[in-house]
Amino acid sequence: MAEAAGAGLEVWASAPLNGGELVDLVTSDLAEFIRPGPSQVAATLAVVASTLGLTGALLLASTAAHWREAFNAFQRPAIQLPHLQDICRVLRA
Repeated sequence: MAEAAGAGLEVWASAPLNGGELVDLVTSDLAEFIRPGPSQVAATLAVVASTLGLTGALLLASTAAHWREAFNAFQRPAIQLPHLQDICRVLRA
């Protein structure tokens, strides 16, 4: 993905929450570890939004509040690489 972005191509994630299934796997403790404060959905989207080389994501939301939550997750600063690596270590454990 980073190479595609480096070549000037846009890279989009389609259904990055896999129909909500990924959110069901994110506990409140894991969400707090990912990014303190936001909901499990916002924490999960924060990881997606922090993916190197990703231009954006195609999302489906059922309410205006859900759209705002997703939009806000993509507007916040990216999670820094060392913390993303920590998240991956926690998930592997």
